[in-house]
Amino acid sequence: MSGRQSEYIHRAFPQASSLIEGLRPLHATLEEMCADFERLSSDLKSAESGAKQMSNGLREDYLSSIHDLKKEILEWLAEARVGTSQAGMKNE
Repeated sequence: MSGRQSEYIHRAFPQASSLIEGLRPLHATLEEMCADFERLSSDLKSAESGAKQMSNGLREDYLSSIHDLKKEILEWLAEARVGTSQAGMKNE
């Protein structure tokens, strides 16, 4: 992963980017979601800068996919936090 790609994660998740980057190598699902998010974000940025051509329909598909991946990453993090906090609870 390049610094350019992790920049997309930092922008999209400013409060959680360090946590995400730390967990990525440990969880294949999170790594895959983040890699897809970065790839789509990079492709979209290239298209918007004129480096690549992209139809409006394709652009909307990219935006929708990026939005969905962001939501999935946030949900994954929320579940991971719940799982961590439950694992640390003692039976009373």
